[in-house]
Amino acid sequence: MKTNKSILIACFLFFVSAFSEGATLLQGVPAYAWYHGCEPTSEGMIMGYWDLHGYPNLFNATGNSVYLTSSVQDEISSPAHNAAYDGTDTGATVPLTSIADWLGTSKDPLSFGSSSATNAGAAIVGYTAFKGYTFQTSNKSYSSTWATIVNEVNAGRPILVFVDSDGNGVFDHAIPVFGYDENRNGDGAYYACYNTGGEDETPIWYKFQSYVGGGKPYGVYGSIQIIPESAPVPEPETTTLALVASTTILLCRRRQNF
Repeated sequence: MKTNKSILIACFLFFVSAFSEGATLLQGVPAYAWYHGCEPTSEGMIMGYWDLHGYPNLFNATGNSVYLTSSVQDEISSPAHNAAYDGTDTGATVPLTSIADWLGTSKDPLSFGSSSATNAGAAIVGYTAFKGYTFQTSNKSYSSTWATIVNEVNAGRPILVFVDSDGNGVFDHAIPVFGYDENRNGDGAYYACYNTGGEDETPIWYKFQSYVGGGKPYGVYGSIQIIPESAPVPEPETTTLALVASTTILLCRRRQNF
């Protein structure tokens, strides 16, 4: 059985787990396989989390299930979007129904699976409004991203982070971040994320550092803070668990524009 399929979370209850001394991990973010772009997939994971936490119309999912079913895939990138932009941009007018629609994923001049980071916040606001909710987003530079990760995870809110996946000095990937460790194994600050590798993916830890200069895989460019406005957010519940380590490194399609 896939690990994430055992997760049943009541609305408005957040679980934050200490995985090692100084490490905090937000529970309940679903892991998805790459689907028509790392940015729509990663935003989809964050929407899946909020679907389980008081915003059940975000995905057309049954009960507490937000697995990567065909209906969830369609809300990440719709069949109409895929038909219009996969491979060759047909120039067709596509209704705004999926996350990829608001992102403009794969549209000329972008290549297949690519999205512009500048559209990320507007895509979240547009998609959540389409589903009947009000979400607020805020762009964060590298210098303010670490404090944002700590504050948002403590508040029960995952964030979207832009990184240089292969350390070549160009940020090219978007990931959902939902954990932090201020001094992991004595090696400084680390963040926890998924990497669009699949529904069996477990949290992956990367050292928090700037992408500038290259040579730093998963170095950080910046981030998007995502806050729902239409319902109160409770204080998180803290649970202490045994150390869980992951050596899984699964890469999605990498493009300069995500």
